Amino acid sequence: MNFKPMIDPLIHNGLVFFLTILFFYSSIQKFFHHPYFVLSLENYRIVPAPFVKPLALLIPFVESLAAGGLFFPQLKVYGLCLVLVLLGLFSLVITIKLFQGEDSIDCGCFGPALKQKLSWILLARNFVLSCIAALLFLHQSNRALTPYDQLLSLWIAVVLFLSLSAWNQLISNQSLPLLKKKELL
Repeated sequence: MNFKPMIDPLIHNGLVFFLTILFFYSSIQKFFHHPYFVLSLENYRIVPAPFVKPLALLIPFVESLAAGGLFFPQLKVYGLCLVLVLLGLFSLVITIKLFQGEDSIDCGCFGPALKQKLSWILLARNFVLSCIAALLFLHQSNRALTPYDQLLSLWIAVVLFLSLSAWNQLISNQSLPLLKKKELL
């Protein structure tokens, strides 16, 4: 018997829509609050100063490409690969800074309205998001989607996005006193 893991198209579409919304929102926040994102990247002290501003433009651009790739079914694999690369790089930088003991840096993930200090919780969040992206490489079952399924998959995406937003706000509220103390606000 040949077992082939599959994912239901309803769940698949809901997760794709969720990642699309998430990465589009993240890129928009970085574009709209570009000076703040530049400051966030400078605080990491990972790249030389002359490369910070170009990197601050490149990251949201690549996030937009990832969201666009996810939006178009024929480009979904490329979008998923970009999502995994971005999450991997973000997680690597966070891990380096945590091991260096620099946890009072704002991650810069979602703009100035959502300040989050670096923590292992952010790594766990990125791991879960990476697992979601990896799950989407599974083949879909042959079940045909009804119009109600399409609406439900959008609902799933919105609920997941709002749940992640609430979780991020909780992390931000926990980070607020430390960031004020370090005068990063």
